[in-house]
Amino acid sequence: MSERINILMSAAVYREAEKFINDGRLVFDNGLYCCKTDFFSIDLILTGVGGAGATYYLTRQTMKKEYDFVLGFGVCGVYSNDKLLVGQMVCPNKAFFADLGFENRKTATFLPLDANGISIKVSERFSTAFNIATGAVNTRNFPSTKPNDLDVVLKNFTAKYETMESAYCANVCRLQKKSYLELRCVSNTIEQNCAGFWNLSVSFYNLGLFLYDIFFGKNSETFYNFVKLEIEPFGKKI
Repeated sequence: MSERINILMSAAVYREAEKFINDGRLVFDNGLYCCKTDFFSIDLILTGVGGAGATYYLTRQTMKKEYDFVLGFGVCGVYSNDKLLVGQMVCPNKAFFADLGFENRKTATFLPLDANGISIKVSERFSTAFNIATGAVNTRNFPSTKPNDLDVVLKNFTAKYETMESAYCANVCRLQKKSYLELRCVSNTIEQNCAGFWNLSVSFYNLGLFLYDIFFGKNSETFYNFVKLEIEPFGKKI
């Protein structure tokens, strides 16, 4: 048997993780969902929605226990009115704090505090290795559906997707020097002045299906070898 890689998985809410937890038979123990596979020792935490919980719980857990790799996952919105994108797996390769800055609503301008965003290099390589869509993600506390809000966001950031946790998780792992991968499933379109098209059931299902495949299914060894190469620069030899 290969030496197991210690991996921390992070989601905002239970429904995002439910199918993976049930299909993988993860056991709840001391605030974490846990299991061991042939290749991984998995701990899964639920942080709650938004950046505050994501930052606190991810920081606390990575300081409490040594992990080789961190995987954030969940659902996301897409800046499009194309309903066919809902249910698609994506792999964000850069995360912006898209509501941290100075806004002038009269001129529809926004000065971000961090215009460069946080690169998620592992996601870029994962996208190529597993042939799934990639692109930048905006992290916002409020969805971009208010009048003129979407125009301001798209003018200032080059993102394709939107979540409420991505940049916070990526930032924690950058500061903690942890190799970080983010996987999302598109749950809704984001359109100006309307709620957009949603299908949470499909996105939760597809997300769980994909996660199960890379941890327990036919792609588990491929994913193991991918992670093994990613963590070597951080000093872990498998």
